[in-house]
Amino acid sequence: MLMPSFRACRLPLAAAALILSMAPLLAQTPAPQPPKQTWLQRFLGIKPDLSGGWLFVGFKGDSHDGLYFAVSKDGAHWQPVNFDRPVLWQQQRGELMRDPFIQRAPDGSVRLVWTWSTDPAIIGYSTSTNLIYWSKQLQLPVARVLPAAATVSAPATYYNPEKKEWLLLFAASDAGSPSQDRLYATTTAAFQQFQPAQPFAGKLPGSDATPKTTFPDGFTQGSFLHLETSEYNRLHNYHGGFDSAQTK
Repeated sequence: MLMPSFRACRLPLAAAALILSMAPLLAQTPAPQPPKQTWLQRFLGIKPDLSGGWLFVGFKGDSHDGLYFAVSKDGAHWQPVNFDRPVLWQQQRGELMRDPFIQRAPDGSVRLVWTWSTDPAIIGYSTSTNLIYWSKQLQLPVARVLPAAATVSAPATYYNPEKKEWLLLFAASDAGSPSQDRLYATTTAAFQQFQPAQPFAGKLPGSDATPKTTFPDGFTQGSFLHLETSEYNRLHNYHGGFDSAQTK
């Protein structure tokens, strides 16, 4: 009569032993990590962590061979991207890529403008979500917003969160005074429709901070962008080769 009673006790004893053996594993289970922010969270105002370092986008020489990138952790020591070869190339023969200006959009992507042609006055425009692959390069003819413009240079973009629109600045001269540039501004919501340009003398709505440093060696001119850690790592390890112009 003792045998059935002994067998009945074996099941709870085995269960207790199994629980005790799993206790160290349960204790070592890592706590769940918060999910990475989506583009929608960023668009709603949750700022990304931009402590990864700095990007410098610039051109060299006559700007006919594309745009060069360099990255830095401290804004003082720079590492050329892609073995110091262009990362973004011209898509049309004779296109310039002077005066590049890069700026971050509310959704975390970036907007890039540059001087495509000084005469006729044309501004280039492209976007990217990862700083490697870029959208098709578009021309923004300045004559559509400033018919008197004879030349253009030094475009820049700034996002105004209160008005939810972009401010596009550029220097331009007219046929009557080709050697005298004036600063003009136009506004746009999505870089498709633009308001007529007007002389600009107001206060900028805000831009990406600029580190206290000089340009990387060999660059003629360019602009800075604060990076997320993942963006810095991606660019630091990027080696696209000679055919490195990435568009989609």
